[in-house]
Amino acid sequence: MWNEEGRERKNEWAICRHVVLPDLGLGDVPISVSVWLVKRGERVAEGEPLVEVMAGPATVDLPSPADGVLVQKLVGEGETIAVGQRLAAIECDD
Repeated sequence: MWNEEGRERKNEWAICRHVVLPDLGLGDVPISVSVWLVKRGERVAEGEPLVEVMAGPATVDLPSPADGVLVQKLVGEGETIAVGQRLAAIECDD
């Protein structure tokens, strides 16, 4: 469902950005969520580390795509994830 400003509405949140796993250029190495660095309901700044993912022996911090509040985590720690998969939702500052 979308509101008049074109923002997705879920459970009264104005979700303006989803955190999506980018292509890390690691080929077919399985990738999983190692640890969430921000708790649900906490404020984040654009570029701030949000979640740490593990790909083989390497770990990568994924940054927040926008200023706002982390309102939804779509995957849990230890879950295997795929490139392009939505990991979380950010309610952006107006």
